[in-house]
Amino acid sequence: MDVTDPFGLEVAATLAARRREALLPEVFALRVLRAELAETRPGLLRERIDGWRDAAADRFGDRMRDLAAALDEAARELADAERLMAEACERLAAEEASARHAAATPHDAVSTAGAGTAWAGTAPWTG
Repeated sequence: MDVTDPFGLEVAATLAARRREALLPEVFALRVLRAELAETRPGLLRERIDGWRDAAADRFGDRMRDLAAALDEAARELADAERLMAEACERLAAEEASARHAAATPHDAVSTAGAGTAWAGTAPWTG
């Protein structure tokens, strides 16, 4: 990106803002889904099956443990996805702020030392 082009910087800032705005509802949806899973979990599982003493009860208990493990894994996956999306939103916000700051900075304040000079075999700062 040309750091001396304020229009290009504004476009970059606007794109970062729009990408972040598109992610925010998804982060919220993940939070809602995680809360719904947490509220639903107790109704799906029977923690105790005291007094059940046959093979069907044993299989039922095994399935309850499997279901509990699957729900725990789903909750972890949702939390990880939410965290990653929130981090992406933060990066995009920083990207937007940086681009807007650079666009607002007069382009002559940006160092262009050595820009446009041909390489002559020596470093430009050595003469």
